[in-house]
Amino acid sequence: MKNKNHIIPSIIFGLILSMVSSSNLAFQEQEKNR
Repeated sequence: MKNKNHIIPSIIFGLILSMVSSSNLAFQEQEKNR
């Protein structure tokens, strides 16, 4: 059970990190196109 409680937050953290990095990439692309 201890491992399960640790896995779920790490998955959520990974999802947030990927969302942030992808949004940063999109922002950089918009800045380049201007």
